[in-house]
Amino acid sequence: TVLPARVPNLLINGASGIGVSLATNIPPHNLTEVCDAISALLENPDISNDEITDIMEGTIICTNTDYVKASLIGSLSDVFLNHFDLVAGPLNDPARAFSIIERARGRTVSDRLQSPTSSEEDVVPDKASIYQEITALNRELMQSANPVVREEILSHLLAEEQKLAPAIAEHNQYRKGMMGNPVLLKTFQQSLRDDELLLEYVLNEPASFCLAITKENISLLRLPPRSQIDSMADQCMRQIRAKATAIHERKQLYTVLLGQLDLRRYSRFIVIPDGNLHLVPFDALLDEQGKNLVESHVVSYAPSATSLYLLRSLPSQHVSTMRFLGVGGVLYGRAKRPSKQYASRSLFSLQKTKMEELPGTDKEISSVGRMFPRDSVLLVGKVATETALKSQPLEDFRIIHLAVHAFSDANFPERTALVLADDDNTGEDGLLQDREIRDLHLSADLVTLSACDTGLGTLQGQEGITGLVESFLLAGAKTVVASLWTADDTSTTTLMKAFYSYLGKGEDKGSALRLAKLDLIGQYGNDAVPYYWATFTMHGDSSKGIH
Repeated sequence: TVLPARVPNLLINGASGIGVSLATNIPPHNLTEVCDAISALLENPDISNDEITDIMEGTIICTNTDYVKASLIGSLSDVFLNHFDLVAGPLNDPARAFSIIERARGRTVSDRLQSPTSSEEDVVPDKASIYQEITALNRELMQSANPVVREEILSHLLAEEQKLAPAIAEHNQYRKGMMGNPVLLKTFQQSLRDDELLLEYVLNEPASFCLAITKENISLLRLPPRSQIDSMADQCMRQIRAKATAIHERKQLYTVLLGQLDLRRYSRFIVIPDGNLHLVPFDALLDEQGKNLVESHVVSYAPSATSLYLLRSLPSQHVSTMRFLGVGGVLYGRAKRPSKQYASRSLFSLQKTKMEELPGTDKEISSVGRMFPRDSVLLVGKVATETALKSQPLEDFRIIHLAVHAFSDANFPERTALVLADDDNTGEDGLLQDREIRDLHLSADLVTLSACDTGLGTLQGQEGITGLVESFLLAGAKTVVASLWTADDTSTTTLMKAFYSYLGKGEDKGSALRLAKLDLIGQYGNDAVPYYWATFTMHGDSSKGIH
C-alpha cells in the first residue's frame, strides 16, 4: 500500500525483491520516480532500516548503466547516511557501520570487478552506431564558434546520449542478478599489511565519523559536522591552488581529521574520502611538528574498502607482455583545420575559449620512455591520436602514461575526456571520453594521468567521485595516478622522472610517488609549497611494485 500506483502488486518474498520490482517497473533513466518510491517506503513505520537498505540494494542491482547506478546511489545517500548514523552513533557498532557504508561506497567499481562477464561493448549491438553519431557531433562542436549553432549541436548530442541507456538496459547481462557483496570486515583486515591504516570518512550533520581500520582493530572516531569540514577543506584548497603555504589551514585539517589517531605505528595509510575531502591531498597536511605528512607516511586513496580488497586479491585475467605506453606532446593549436579553441572545462558550453599548449609533455614522455628501452611504445606529437592509441594492444601494457589535456563535465560525467591529437583521416574526434575509457580492456599495473584536474569529477554522494580515475579502474587498471589541480609543467616532468626511477629501483608504487615528492621538495627548498608537488594522488592498490 505504500508503493506508488505505477508499481504492481508484489508476489516476491524479501525486501530486495521490492527493490528489483521498483527498478524493473519504473523507467531506469527516471531516478526521481525511483527515489520517490523509496521515500514513500521510508514513511512506513513497519519497515526497518535494514529492510530499507535491502530495498535499495535490489534497486541498485537493476540499474542499466554504471552512470545510472552512481547517480541513484548519490540520490539515496541520505538513506545510507541515516542508517550509518544510527549504528555508528546510538549503537556504537563500528563493524556494522562499516558493512552499511560499504554497500554504497565505490559500488560501481566493486560490482564491475566482481562481474565475470563481458563489458557492455561486447553485448550492445546498437552501441557502435550511437557512438559514431556522438563522435560526429563532437567534431562539429569543436569546429563551431557560433553559440546558436553550438546550442543546436548540444541538443542533438544529448538526444543521442539518451539512446545509450535503453540500448544497454536491453542487452547488458553483466548487471542482471548481480547482488552487491561488500567485503566482510575480517576478510578485508586480513588483506591489510601490518604497517597499513585505512581511514574511511563519513561526513554528515550534526556529526561526522571516521572508521579507522587496521589488521587487528576497527575504531569509530567522531568528527565535526560536514559543513565545518567541507568549509575547512575549501579554504585549504583555495590557498594551495593560489600557491600559498596554507600553513594554518593544513595544520587545522590535520588536527580535525587525524589528530585523534596515533599514526606512529603505521607508515602507510589509505584514505576513503567523502565530500570535499576528495579534493584534499592528505600528504600535504602538517602534523604537530609542522612537517608534511609525506615526510613520514605513504598516502594513497581508494573508492572503498571492498574495491581495494578486490584490486588486491583478484587474479589478473591477462599476462601483460609490453612494458610501457606513453602518449603526449600533442600539438593542440597547430592542426591544419581550425584550431581547437575550447578550454579544458568548456567544450560542451555555448562559448569556447582557447586551449593552451603543453610544451613539456613531449620531453616528459621521451625521458620516461628511455627508462623502458624494450617492449615500449611512444606516441608523441602528430601520432598521438585517438586512433593510434586505440589500435594498440592496450591489454598488453603494464604501464600506461598519458601526458595530455583533460576536461571534466560536472553535469554529464560521461563526456569527461582526455584530448588527443586530431586525425582527419579517421572517424574519431580526438576525445577519449569517459564512456569510451570504461569500454577499454586493460590489465595495467599503473595508469598515470599526467594532465590537469584528472583526479576531479562529479561527486555522487556516498558512491564517491565519477571521473577518469574511476573509469580507468573500471577498465582494468590496478592503480591510477591523477592530479587535483592544474599541474605545473616543469615540476610535473621532474616528479614523473623521479617517480619512474624509483619504480625501476624496485620501490612499490606508493613509496615511489612519496620519494619523488620528497625529491621535489628538497629541490625547491623554501619554495616547496604544496602546489608544485602535492597535486598527484594515487588511487587503488599502492602496495606493490612493477616487475
